Amino acid sequence: MLRNKYQFTITALFLVALTAIAVNAGGPLIMWNAEQRIPYRWNVTTPVKIYTDIGPFEVLPPVPPVGTVPVSNEMADATVAFAAQQWTDVPSSSFKAQVVGDFASIGLPDVKDAATAALVFGSDNGGGIHVVYDADARVLQTFFGAPPSVLGIASPEWADEATGTITEGWVIINAQPRWFNDNLQMYAAVFTHEFGHAINLAHSQTNGAIAFYNNAKGPGSCATLPYSTAVTISDIETMYPFINQRPGGSGLAQSTVDRSDDKTAISNLYPEAGYPGTHGSISGKVLQTNGRDGITGVNIIARNLDNPYADAVSAMSGDYVRVQAGDDGTFTLNGLTPGDRYALYTDRIVAGGFPTTPPYFLAGPE
Repeated sequence: MLRNKYQFTITALFLVALTAIAVNAGGPLIMWNAEQRIPYRWNVTTPVKIYTDIGPFEVLPPVPPVGTVPVSNEMADATVAFAAQQWTDVPSSSFKAQVVGDFASIGLPDVKDAATAALVFGSDNGGGIHVVYDADARVLQTFFGAPPSVLGIASPEWADEATGTITEGWVIINAQPRWFNDNLQMYAAVFTHEFGHAINLAHSQTNGAIAFYNNAKGPGSCATLPYSTAVTISDIETMYPFINQRPGGSGLAQSTVDRSDDKTAISNLYPEAGYPGTHGSISGKVLQTNGRDGITGVNIIARNLDNPYADAVSAMSGDYVRVQAGDDGTFTLNGLTPGDRYALYTDRIVAGGFPTTPPYFLAGPE
């Protein structure tokens, strides 16, 4: 089988007041055949194999906060398994993954510096997803040239170019920014989010910008919205490009894949039998004012009028075509509840990286 390294992408944003993770809408991260609208995908006839670093997961500072309990490798490995299970358990998706061993089982050492990192990143290690624990942020700094505030990076890396099948990918988790004494409960969102990128999911924006940036919801000209429900932390999608992993933040909520937007994103890439026909769909095209030419890079959101935040799905116009087709403007929103009523919005991207670039700037609220 021909194995070609198709892309080596650093998918990370940086720690600010909120915490940012990884690169790019809930559609595909990287396209294999834009003309036929086919993204890169893992072969999921059997579960994707996951291998974890030997560790240690973290190195505590010389004077850690009082009562700090170090995170063991066993706890980190369990969090990797938890993250993989979140994507595995989506009923409308055929994606499956499981932890099958550590690096020692495939002849890799503890990854702790640039030299050992080169054995994983950019090297063919026989397939699967390889999870590196960056205990002191040294790998991020010496190998990637990234600041120690980066939470994580992930990417598919090797693929069979004849079929568009991903064969190998990686995730790196930086232990240094984690909030002490949370037993990875809040930090698990970093694991789940980065796994989303490793299986070729991009970022999405449905509720995150409302919760984090007070982005206006609904049309600005409406005296009252067609729904009254408020956005909660639980409504923030896993693949939104920011988290707040401090106590009381969004880390726990974003560690689970239970919002329609995330479940639809993985189901679009890895559909279970019958999907998307088992759900509702809306397809359309965003047009220039001439009524003819499309506009790529507009965020589109469908909100269930009776459940507008938990049951909301987004897509970027042109996300399955990208720049290869110019101003395409087409979009499809799958995963909707059959028979329910939805409001359809255009929405400006507030922050974060998206592969359907550049996001088209729209003034005003949804």
